[in-house]
Amino acid sequence: MNLIAKEIAAYGNIYDTDVISSILGAYDGDDWMEQVVLVYPDNLILLKDGRMVENYGGIDYDKEIK
Repeated sequence: MNLIAKEIAAYGNIYDTDVISSILGAYDGDDWMEQVVLVYPDNLILLKDGRMVENYGGIDYDKEIK
């Protein structure tokens, strides 16, 4: 997870959904992770296919950031 976070941070624009979703997709489906998503501060979730979906209580940005 730290590697993914560093790669996204190095890119510098978390709102470039095309690039960020391709980064997420590169790690999705590995043996140790079922799905990789990016949770934004407003609790929207970016999926690897570039779709933004509303978070319905599964992940909380404030809890995850801590």
